[in-house]
Amino acid sequence: MCQAAANALGKSVEDVVAFDKIAEGGSYRVFQTNLRDGTQVIARLPYPSMTRKGRAIASEVATIAYLRRCGIPIPKVYSWKSTPKNPVGSEYIIMEKAQGKPLRETWYSMTVKNRLDIVEKIVLLEKKLFDVSLPAYGSIYFLGSLPAGTPTVAILGNGEKGSDFCVGPSAEHLWGHAKRDGLGVNCGPCECCIQKADVDSNGQQGETLNSFCSPWGKESLPGSRSLVDCGFPQLRATNNCTAT
Repeated sequence: MCQAAANALGKSVEDVVAFDKIAEGGSYRVFQTNLRDGTQVIARLPYPSMTRKGRAIASEVATIAYLRRCGIPIPKVYSWKSTPKNPVGSEYIIMEKAQGKPLRETWYSMTVKNRLDIVEKIVLLEKKLFDVSLPAYGSIYFLGSLPAGTPTVAILGNGEKGSDFCVGPSAEHLWGHAKRDGLGVNCGPCECCIQKADVDSNGQQGETLNSFCSPWGKESLPGSRSLVDCGFPQLRATNNCTAT
């Protein structure tokens, strides 16, 4: 890992002076590499138990690159691998370290005005995120990064921002949890939020989720019936219905 981190910055492994684990998240172990010139980079390795690791890595890296083009300040990715077939022996992401202090360490010592300034900046970032328009439901990938034959929808209409990207199958790990990835379920991309989660043998989208869930699903939230009675029958299909 030290060699991979050094190579990502065009350095030699002899320039690495420290390599430490700094956190464990929901999907990744996070390491920090310190170089002799003071540079610090972050290495993130998925847990061996994590499902669909390659797809998750490829989508996360592409999403970071796309959002950076949209003006969202996210640390830059220096190097990544979506397959364990490399000297590290694992999928990984190597990226720059975000500078500054965690907000939790400074919040209670800040003035009210400074807190309001921070909240305003966060809201502006959220507005930028909500302004991002995608052509389908799924996960973002680089064009050409998915296996041949994988369904994708090109991200167009954003000029150069979207010229290298597409929306492909969802990278959500729960699609592969408990051997679900062996069920052959269509994980997208879906151009309509109520499309049924399968495609026929000719590649044509099947019936809508509404007509699928009506005979096979059951409401799981107490408020479902009241929402339907208020004139939103489509919510009956999308409000956490579960197949029986």
